[in-house]
Amino acid sequence: KEFRMEGYEIIHVTAFPFALIWLVWKTCEALKKPFICTPLIHFEDPSHKNPLLWNALKDATAVIACSNYEREGMMNMGINPSKIHLIPMGINLEEWKNPDGDRFRRKYRLEGKKIILFAGTKDYNKGAIHLLQAVEKIRQKVKDVMLVSIGLPTREWKKKRSLLHEDDLLDLCYISEEEKRDAFDACDLFVMPSRYDSFGIVYLE
Repeated sequence: KEFRMEGYEIIHVTAFPFALIWLVWKTCEALKKPFICTPLIHFEDPSHKNPLLWNALKDATAVIACSNYEREGMMNMGINPSKIHLIPMGINLEEWKNPDGDRFRRKYRLEGKKIILFAGTKDYNKGAIHLLQAVEKIRQKVKDVMLVSIGLPTREWKKKRSLLHEDDLLDLCYISEEEKRDAFDACDLFVMPSRYDSFGIVYLE
């Protein structure tokens, strides 16, 4: 009803939830509207093998891949190469001109600490659990190490975060964009050993 009322010429849908992609695909099919999708596929994630998603992509007018890795993976899954358009993601460099790492360190009393930063969903496939285990070993040999973790906590993370003493872990959820930039400026080392990202935008950040 919404699409028909507004009279859109092209409809684009992206990423989660898969139900949204399927619904938009079927709506565009009924209205005979061009359907474009940016799926942000994580090929190692079993949930991304959902056949409904791949049926939608095969039928799409165009599919946007954000990396060559994703493009090649889509072709291997049967998406017509002529439909796939490579458009990498980016960040606004103007927003990153003046981060203040000292401000972040002062706010959380991290002066003198060696900061290891993680930014992302805190789950196994993003490498967050591995990082807890690694930092626990590192701190046995390196003094004043602090893991700063930013992002959505998962059930698995909540079970495992006790691997580190609370004095060695600053566990933050969502923070402002400004504070996130400060955290990147403050850290000595950024680590995200992800197993499945087709394009990790945090590496650009």
